[in-house]
Amino acid sequence: MLNQLRRDLILGAESAIVSSWRPSPDEILSAEKKAESIIDSCPAIAAKNPARSYGPINISVYANSAEVAVAALDAGCDRLYFEPGTHSKACQCRTTTIVSQGTDPFPEICGKVEDLLVLMAGSRQQIFWKWPSIPDRNFIDQSLEILSELQKTGISGIMVDSAGLAAEVRRLFPALRICGGAGLNIFNHVAAGSLPGLFSITLSPELSNDDIAAVATWFCPGKTPAFEVIVQGNLEVLNSRDCIPAGMPNGNGSCDRLSERHFQGLQDSTGRVFPFYVDPWCQTHICNSSEICLIDSIPGLINSGISSVAIDARHKTPAYVKEMVSLYREAIRRSIDPLGQEQFIDLLTAVKKISLGGITSASFRGNLV
Repeated sequence: MLNQLRRDLILGAESAIVSSWRPSPDEILSAEKKAESIIDSCPAIAAKNPARSYGPINISVYANSAEVAVAALDAGCDRLYFEPGTHSKACQCRTTTIVSQGTDPFPEICGKVEDLLVLMAGSRQQIFWKWPSIPDRNFIDQSLEILSELQKTGISGIMVDSAGLAAEVRRLFPALRICGGAGLNIFNHVAAGSLPGLFSITLSPELSNDDIAAVATWFCPGKTPAFEVIVQGNLEVLNSRDCIPAGMPNGNGSCDRLSERHFQGLQDSTGRVFPFYVDPWCQTHICNSSEICLIDSIPGLINSGISSVAIDARHKTPAYVKEMVSLYREAIRRSIDPLGQEQFIDLLTAVKKISLGGITSASFRGNLV
């Protein structure tokens, strides 16, 4: 009896508290009108564009080494996002000391970008310099200083993961092509329409097939950025300022001995291995244990109005990227006259053989990553 009285008292108090915070019908109506006003004032286009004719989509590739970048371009990718790694690191593992100028990784990064542009001079393919997802002020300032020279050398543009950074670069370089990375987390057409100055936008990897189609329906040439979807690769799931190698048992307390050419991973209690790497600024990036693979969904992506698909080949081999570009190019060719999912079984099997940790469709079909 006493327990029942307590339960009734708690439920009654909960109901009273919830009711006190629940908005009235007039307040709800006012909020809906305010939301409509905000949406109407957004620079997104005013109506869908169902009359658009869909054409073949392009293939983009992410690379962090010159070898993989050249292999991707030789394999026939249409666009390259180059985010070079370095041998030098601004490493502050387990220390609070100020890093000396001698460990600044920027000169090495800049040199690798310039070398690739010189090597691929005359190529009709687009080469974009991908900036770190969370760049520090020193990197931004130094990058802005050399952008003019890189434009003369043949850089097609840059990719950033911050709307504020994109606006800053646009103000200084009005003619520069700027791509928005997955870090922008674009979920809907309103968010996409608020960034009209971008050349292209990578949609959030967490969107489903229906979500992507809903966003792409609003694409209008000249008024909104082109939309891109990452279709292959181990997606990044965590970016930490903590240096994992520094905290490993029996470690040397630093990440300076890690090699870009050697695999590093974290194994959970189920046995799944999550690849990770430490960037030049000693930040740890942890990726999904399986690669996203949407090769059998290319026809649907084309019909949705996506302009390009991307293969994340960072920390992969030249052989991997050559094979992936070839397989996705074949998938696009078959999508011109699709005969059903069965025509992609052989391509799906080939992708699975060379994928790290197996494959998943992630959120595309409503699955958990």
